[in-house]
Amino acid sequence: MQKTCDNNSPKKTANKFLPFPSMLKIKLPLCCALLAMFAGSSIAQQTQPPASPPAAPAASPAAPAANNSQPRGYIAVMRVTGEAYVFEAGDTLRFALRTGSLVSAGQQIATGPKANVMLAFSNGATVTIGENAIVAVDEFTQTPFSEMFKMAEATKEPSISKTRLNLVRGEVLANVKKLNSSEGSFFEVKTPIGVAGIRGTTFEISYFPPSFKNGPTATRDTAPANTNNGTPTFELVMLEGTIAMHVTGKSRPIIVPEGKELVLTGDEADTDTPIEPSATPAPAQALLLQQAQTMLAAASNITMPSSSALSGMTTAMPASMLAPASKADSNNTQPAAGNAQPEIPTATDAPFPAPDAQTPAPRLSPTDGAGPQ
Repeated sequence: MQKTCDNNSPKKTANKFLPFPSMLKIKLPLCCALLAMFAGSSIAQQTQPPASPPAAPAASPAAPAANNSQPRGYIAVMRVTGEAYVFEAGDTLRFALRTGSLVSAGQQIATGPKANVMLAFSNGATVTIGENAIVAVDEFTQTPFSEMFKMAEATKEPSISKTRLNLVRGEVLANVKKLNSSEGSFFEVKTPIGVAGIRGTTFEISYFPPSFKNGPTATRDTAPANTNNGTPTFELVMLEGTIAMHVTGKSRPIIVPEGKELVLTGDEADTDTPIEPSATPAPAQALLLQQAQTMLAAASNITMPSSSALSGMTTAMPASMLAPASKADSNNTQPAAGNAQPEIPTATDAPFPAPDAQTPAPRLSPTDGAGPQ
């Protein structure tokens, strides 16, 4: 009995476990292959670059940061007649301009009928924007300067500046101080006709799109003959200095010297035919000179603060910074405490001379921000 059990036990054991090595021989290579496949997949995933980092540079704010690092120039409103507004490009929200308001690069100025705006730039330039105009400040940067200066006494800019104005439509009268061109300074006025490169001069530039019902210009006592005939009108009149006008489609700039004017229509601007400036009519020259003197007189009492004093200002300049009170102003008696009135700036307190009282022009059109066409 015991013998039978002893004989059967080893046999059963052998029959039970002997097939396992054969299974290993069959399945082990398959397992190894599977393990190798998973290991290779894991290694490939570890060595491949993640998907998110390549997209990061596209979302990086590197370009805006570079723009923000540029030294800012300051543009202050000297005087407002009628209604004028400032707004961001593509934005329907508009803000009314007031004496002492600040305008920054990237903003646009729109004037209504019978309105104009006088501007003082921290590089010493003065600009008057006429009625029914749209002017964009594409760029205005300036190297910081340490000393304040009087606008009336300035003959050149206090530091290197870069200015790009975009005249969408309307008239602009400007006086630009001598620029440090050799150091990189420039002052440009862009129009749909081309770009005027300013070298330090006094001039008037205007552009009216096709069929725009504009009023008289500085050089004419009637509206341009091309009104409503479907062609634009461009005019550049020189009072002082020289301007190189780079007209689109022309291989060479047109040099416009003092006492000359350049008048172009759409057909003349589209060809490469040489055009010579003509002499400005004496009445037009006299009228433009009077307008320029009015603008410079408005800026004569302005003292432009240093860059450090202007730093941080975004919407307005305090009256005490741009027009320090005179001795006569300091002797004025103050109202008694019991009769205190709300603080309202007066002509002597305002940073710029206040305009004469006038009936406000009709409100601007909400559709284009610059009045009827």
